[in-house]
Amino acid sequence: MAERLLGDRYKVEGKIGAGGMAIVYRAKDTLLERTVAIKVLREQFVTDEAFVKRFRREAQAAASLSHPNIVSIYDVGRDGDIDYIVMEYIHGQTLKDIIRSNGPLETLDAVNLVYQVGEALRHAHANNIIHRDIKPQNILVTSDGRAKVTDFGIARAVTSATLTHTGDIIGSVHYLSPEQARGALVTEQSDIYSLGIILYELITGQLPYDGDTPISIALKHLQEIPQMPGQLGNSEELDGVILRAIAKSTNDRYLNAKEFLDDLSRVRAGQQVSYRPNLHDDDMTVLHRGMANQVNRGANAHQSGGMAGNRAGNPGNMGNMGSMGNLSPEPQKKKGRRLKIGRFEIAPYVIILPCVAILAAIVAMYFFVDYLKGSEREVPDLSGLTEVEARSKLEGVKMTLSNDVDAKYSDEVAVDKIIEQIPAPHTMVKGPREVKVTISLGTANLEMPSVTGITLDEAYELLERNGFSKGQVEVERRTDDRVTEDRIISQSHAAKQSVSKNTKITLVVSSGASIILPDFSGEDYVNAERILKEKGILKVEVLARMSPDKPVGAVLYTYPGAGSKITKETQVTVYYSSGPGPNP
Repeated sequence: MAERLLGDRYKVEGKIGAGGMAIVYRAKDTLLERTVAIKVLREQFVTDEAFVKRFRREAQAAASLSHPNIVSIYDVGRDGDIDYIVMEYIHGQTLKDIIRSNGPLETLDAVNLVYQVGEALRHAHANNIIHRDIKPQNILVTSDGRAKVTDFGIARAVTSATLTHTGDIIGSVHYLSPEQARGALVTEQSDIYSLGIILYELITGQLPYDGDTPISIALKHLQEIPQMPGQLGNSEELDGVILRAIAKSTNDRYLNAKEFLDDLSRVRAGQQVSYRPNLHDDDMTVLHRGMANQVNRGANAHQSGGMAGNRAGNPGNMGNMGSMGNLSPEPQKKKGRRLKIGRFEIAPYVIILPCVAILAAIVAMYFFVDYLKGSEREVPDLSGLTEVEARSKLEGVKMTLSNDVDAKYSDEVAVDKIIEQIPAPHTMVKGPREVKVTISLGTANLEMPSVTGITLDEAYELLERNGFSKGQVEVERRTDDRVTEDRIISQSHAAKQSVSKNTKITLVVSSGASIILPDFSGEDYVNAERILKEKGILKVEVLARMSPDKPVGAVLYTYPGAGSKITKETQVTVYYSSGPGPNP
């Protein structure tokens, strides 16, 4: 793709990122003379009508948005069999890279970043667009700390035609809302849930829900409540915000982005938020591990003064996995009809819920036994393979390649080749496994500094500060009447151009103003040699020639000839008379 001109306008300069569906390139808009990012649909999807429609839907959805915290869409087009979207080029890094590099952020820094993303979501939701895939990989942060949301590849305009249930579980499973995991209706609150997970990760430096497989992680979204940041030595005030943002039930979650932002504003101002959890309550400090624990708490609540379901929300939702672990406070409700067994009165759902738990346990046991039946197999080594080659190799051992592909620069591994994988090569695993890989973006691109007008030594120092090495620089010298000697006249790559880290750089250095060679005819050659050296000529050669009509030692002529423009590096040969007789 490098150097290709898309749409007779966008000159591709190099790859800067990759995902499961598309590859992102840096390019130059030759019409407006600005740098842009171009997202190109992966080759394997160009014949898939569903993927192409989804890809184009991204452009249509995102192009309608104009907000300082949303990456702008400039253009969309097709060149041959290439579908592409042209968007704003961001100088910065993904929020995921920041987390990996820095770990937990200071509370105020984390809140400020999440607040900006919340503002972006508020604008998108106001325009009836749900992102559906909010995760740190889709949030870019500029060098001055501005967050920019990108990748509306699975966004969808919320209209009467799209407000339907879907069976697709879309988005990265670590940030997936419970309703997405269940294949239920996705709303604005789904984006808020994902943003709450990100806030937790920024504060603690770790994900609230993690596991060996996507299914196990999705189940934790449905069943468990993570240890809160306040218990890890961070801000307890944020616990209420996070708990409400990641509530299992949408009934207990923030209704919209404005409510979420209002509480974040209170945190920034040092004020109390609308809901503050009791971190000493056992329900907050112990992970909820499975439906059986949830149901037992509900059944025992009859003896301790009320159903646990009244604390967690509508008891009727307890059979729905998405509402489990919901801890938002609720007012006490009137008692419903109760069954009388002997001397005891029992609520009907106290009987029903254990039955549900038993059924769930049987289903879980079935899958567990089925998993154990699978024979152990060795994860193959995918390093150095392309995604297509890796997918084929994994199919041979009944494994799959994850569509969530990471990418990073590498000086050792060629572009589009696999650098890392999870699980690691030669790991023994059971059952079907998905392998996640990181592919190489090739050698990192660096921004070329401006070195014209400075000395060669200064240029070496500046290039090294920007990641280049002295060994990749070639120097050409040229006479220039306008540029001082030893200063850079020109450079092979323009300033601010993105170039490969190992590219050859040519610098043209001034040898100073040109020298007009004097006419030394008839003068003593010793005097001519002295004058040339005083002018800085580095190479002067003196040769004798027989001359019957010139006195001995008199200059006959020079090469180059008198009046020639020369530099200090030019070799000048002075021919003088040796008198009559044979040439010495």
